[in-house]
Amino acid sequence: MTDGRSPQPRLLRGSQIAREIGALPSTIKHYRRVGLLTPVGSTPGGYHLFHPDDLRRVREIRRLQREERLTLDEVSERLLASEGMTGTAGR
Repeated sequence: MTDGRSPQPRLLRGSQIAREIGALPSTIKHYRRVGLLTPVGSTPGGYHLFHPDDLRRVREIRRLQREERLTLDEVSERLLASEGMTGTAGR
């Protein structure tokens, strides 16, 4: 029997996202510091937790940096524009 609520997504630590994309955890920390990622919570030990959609966001950040050679400021502008159009800003 269920209570009618949808299951909560499994949150990811920054190190898990970094491992998934083949980057160092410091890359995820940097994206957080410059405002490209926002944690949705933290563990009792102080690790930041991210929504699974943030993995897709980090992949897009990396793609924009590598393929389109955008700076992080330009990436931020591009993401804000696309999120505003799709209504996903401020998840």
